[in-house]
Amino acid sequence: MMSHLEIIDNIVANIYFKGMPNGAQLESIPKLCETYGVSDQTVQKALKKLKQDDILFSRPGKGVFVKNREKLDAMKTFLKIAVMDPDTKRFIPEVIADFEQEHRNVKISWKNINQATDMNEVISDYAPDIIIFETSNVYNFIHAGIAESIADASSYLADACPGLLLPGCSRNELYAVPLFFSPVFVVYNKKITKDAGVDMPRTWDMDTCVAIADKLANRSSCNRRFGFVL
Repeated sequence: MMSHLEIIDNIVANIYFKGMPNGAQLESIPKLCETYGVSDQTVQKALKKLKQDDILFSRPGKGVFVKNREKLDAMKTFLKIAVMDPDTKRFIPEVIADFEQEHRNVKISWKNINQATDMNEVISDYAPDIIIFETSNVYNFIHAGIAESIADASSYLADACPGLLLPGCSRNELYAVPLFFSPVFVVYNKKITKDAGVDMPRTWDMDTCVAIADKLANRSSCNRRFGFVL
């Protein structure tokens, strides 16, 4: 059975992640008891603490309402994760649960995002803090202005092989890090690259990849040729 502290965590997370504004009404106490499978006394204890912290307030005969959602940030660090990689969603709940257990001041919400239909959620007012996606989307997100540089976090990645970070770099800034890694081989036609005046580099980042593909492409209607595919 959940403790009143766990119920506090869940109520606070619901207020934050659902974007409930000041004045929004919470579910009734009987409904909260049903949702969390606890007694009226346990729910009342959780609500009392949130009222003491000036997060909630009551209106006699009306219910319980949000008073100061601005104070939530002082209680916990909230993260929203959008998962666009179908393989990742199988293990992300377990990873998040382990992370929250180790970092009790962090609360994480995640949602599976369909790139074809749900992209509006990525650029909405309640956009995710972290997006997990296939490497091929890095360049699109960066140049659409959706991605933000994480260069400040690079010190935490000092032990990573520099080559692993290159796919997430653009304009000498780091925007993405690999969740896992598998080798990628570039197979190219030496004659085509020579004719195009392209020198193939020993290391690659996304800008280099796009620039070379653009040089190799032939867009004439009679003899179309694309750059290359990894």
